[in-house]
Amino acid sequence: MPLHDDAPDRVGNLTDDEYWAVYDSLSGGPCRSIPDDVLADALAKLDDPNYRGLVGADADRSYTAAAIGGRYADGLPRLLVVHDLECPVRAGIAWELATGWLQTAGVSPHGMTDNQEHVQTCPDDRIGFHVRSPGNEISHGEEHAGYASNTLEQWTTGAQWQVLYNGARNMAAKSAKLNIPLRWLSIAQIRDGSSRGMCTHADISIAFGTTDHTDPGRNFPFDAYLRTRQQFAGDYGTGGGGNPNPLPGGGPGGAAEWFILDYLAGAVA
Repeated sequence: MPLHDDAPDRVGNLTDDEYWAVYDSLSGGPCRSIPDDVLADALAKLDDPNYRGLVGADADRSYTAAAIGGRYADGLPRLLVVHDLECPVRAGIAWELATGWLQTAGVSPHGMTDNQEHVQTCPDDRIGFHVRSPGNEISHGEEHAGYASNTLEQWTTGAQWQVLYNGARNMAAKSAKLNIPLRWLSIAQIRDGSSRGMCTHADISIAFGTTDHTDPGRNFPFDAYLRTRQQFAGDYGTGGGGNPNPLPGGGPGGAAEWFILDYLAGAVA
């Protein structure tokens, strides 16, 4: 599926081949690196039988990052940015990183999602520090547990897919609240100063050249994640019919049913 040439007549846009050529030329790692000792400490807490930090997937929590920006200008943000955390998938890891690492890291995505819950780490009306300027001032950023090096099979299997499923649920709510449509934008649209929609951290790197991160990676399930978000959006009042990217046909189950039944062939419980 072409992800970045949806407006081929738009000045400054990139074809898929041009996009991936720039992507491959980026010199940095897939995203920021969380120190090994921080991850080890977080995982040790999760393994402690006395740990009581977890809640159900629908009971999201908030823990604001130490470093956040001021309020957005009128009409902003206009972009929903997808990141990955470069960390293992474990229930509770989002909370542990939000309450620990994020308090000294000097960064502030708006939220972090693992296979159990979503943790809000920056208020929706405040600028988060997650893609550098000028991207920060126009975007809302969401982190997902996992690695940019994942294969498509890894992204769409078991607990890792549950991360994306939870992330899609959260992003559908943010789409409705922030009036940002659930559609992937081209590089030209990211740059044009007005288009509203979704992109990745890699897209921001390519569009503005102010960061070299490439998360969530080449094998991220762009189409399935978008369709699952759109399915959730029906529960938040935006309606499936108004989405700029059509849902697959085949009954009332919509995108989530399509993905689980036809794409994963029963791999997700």
